[in-house]
Amino acid sequence: MAGKIRTLERCAVCHGKYLDVLHPITGDQIDIMCTACKTRPRFFYVDGRGIRDRRGAVGRLFKDRNGKKFDSFLAAHRVLEAIRREIDEHKFDSTRWAETWKQEHRLSVEADRWITALYQDRSRTYANHSERFLKNYILKILGDVDVRDIRGTDVEVLYRKLREMPNPKYPGRPLEPKTIKSIMTTLQVLMGRLERLEVIHKAPPFPIIHVPRKERGWITRGNQERILAHIPERFRLVFEVMVETGIRPGEATALKVRDLVDGGIYIERALNETRTVKETKTGVAFHKRVSDSLWPRLRAATRVKLSEAWLFTTPEGRPYFARYLSRIWKRAADAAGMPIPLYVATRHSRVTQRRVELERKMGVDLAAELGHSTPRTTIGHYVQSCQRMSKSEDNNL
Repeated sequence: MAGKIRTLERCAVCHGKYLDVLHPITGDQIDIMCTACKTRPRFFYVDGRGIRDRRGAVGRLFKDRNGKKFDSFLAAHRVLEAIRREIDEHKFDSTRWAETWKQEHRLSVEADRWITALYQDRSRTYANHSERFLKNYILKILGDVDVRDIRGTDVEVLYRKLREMPNPKYPGRPLEPKTIKSIMTTLQVLMGRLERLEVIHKAPPFPIIHVPRKERGWITRGNQERILAHIPERFRLVFEVMVETGIRPGEATALKVRDLVDGGIYIERALNETRTVKETKTGVAFHKRVSDSLWPRLRAATRVKLSEAWLFTTPEGRPYFARYLSRIWKRAADAAGMPIPLYVATRHSRVTQRRVELERKMGVDLAAELGHSTPRTTIGHYVQSCQRMSKSEDNNL
């Protein structure tokens, strides 16, 4: 059969070679010992130099996959049988066993490769969070295992220990469900990437984690105008675009002159925190119309610019950082007495304002259809009950 168990030691009593002990019927190797002195070696190794595939040979293995030396014949035999089983099932991959390849797919190594790619392709905030979750939680709990050995049971162990782990910010309290979900999602995304790269055959299953939804704040159009009044004139136009359209700050900073088309703006890219151009968060390009009062002001701001020039720039001609716009908005919001973040005050508020407008219009239309004197009666008796039913259906999903 493929492979054999050997030792580099000699008998501690007679200094002779250790000999193989064979099964009397099958002739298989069942032990190594000095038949004269009845002694056994202290350490063994698996000789897999003859076990190979197109990537190479297994070579000599002195440790198991957890880094523990083979201190018994049985320990080495388990590993050899695992290799033989993979060969029988046509799943053998020499890189899973060879000492020179084991380090290539350690969790820490694969995590570093992924984080490096994230810093190049995604926002710095996302990369920072992913790196922190991997190093502070996932690696500490799972250890620096071979990613090809991560199974569903390891995922369950990670989830259970995260639920038992204290919150570093608030001693005496467990981790927030949202934090636990983010940590689990980080590992899930990494394993999905390894599956696409064919490092692993299939990613393990992950549990579905339900996080209680928090009500997001929002402000009215009038309050947005009051905050805009505290923003210096040279910065105001970009904020007016975000308030009116609800686009993300990274998408607003990535707008170019050629994106002003058909009375609106065409959004097809975004800038991350290093001003690196990337696609939108959802990967979808779309067109947003602006009001008749904002459109001529946008055209006037681009009168002396080339079509490939950035639409909103610093005095040096470079596009804004999204975090820089957030600081400007924060100062204006504090001055207006409404300390609300930029993203909530623009994107979330725009959606909520539209929802209120549509619900009001729906109430008027339904009231006319049912013959009610006021929309309040219709909304009170019908619309609210529909909302309760919708929430109960969402909870059952």
